Amino acid sequence: HPAQVVGLIFSDVPGDDLTFVASGPTFRDETTVADADQVLEKYGILRPCGLEHCGLIETPKEAQYFERVVNALIVSNGLALKAMAEVAEQGGFKAEIKTNKLVGEAKTVGQEVATSLRSAPPKTVHLYGGETTVKFAADETGVLSRGGRNHELGLSALTALGEGEVVLTLASDGHDNSDYAGVVVDRPLRQLAESKDLAPETYLARHDSIGFFEAVGEGQVETGSTGSNVSDLLIAVKFK
Repeated sequence: HPAQVVGLIFSDVPGDDLTFVASGPTFRDETTVADADQVLEKYGILRPCGLEHCGLIETPKEAQYFERVVNALIVSNGLALKAMAEVAEQGGFKAEIKTNKLVGEAKTVGQEVATSLRSAPPKTVHLYGGETTVKFAADETGVLSRGGRNHELGLSALTALGEGEVVLTLASDGHDNSDYAGVVVDRPLRQLAESKDLAPETYLARHDSIGFFEAVGEGQVETGSTGSNVSDLLIAVKFK
């Protein structure tokens, strides 16, 4: 201050609320250290961290510091979905962006995606963006289940996909709680799993989606680090 500042922002926040985009530090922050303290206290973090406010400091609030700041959203989930829709249309598919604010329990969303695709006409592409969640659990031996939200969403969709239907779901940064970005699932993958006596429902019950795909030996998508993050991307295709 008072230098001219231009912020070029990559959003990984569903809905692109710039207040919550970590790569947008030049945007005026209306939250306070007191707000953070309430969350840290709620989850039992504030006391054991051993530092006042866990070392947080207040961000500037005065409007004068932002008078010469321009923030531009240049990369986002919505822009990625638009580009994907254009490519799908060029390939002769009818593309529909279902939402860029996808949320919810991954295994539930997977079923919803598959159900929506089943009722669509052939040559349809449904596009989704956002971030679902997974509740991890320990199995009877006390071993923590392994899974990323895209792995679990894809595994859930796999149980309901019909012939000629494919779902690809991945983390745009290339890491879905593993070295894999996500998964691609279809009926042939389900048949391969059945030939190996692997039941998707069993793995879903203990949230071990990564264990399922490792056991099948197919379906995982590896991109490496992409260098950017615009939340998760999901493509559901009905060929016939």
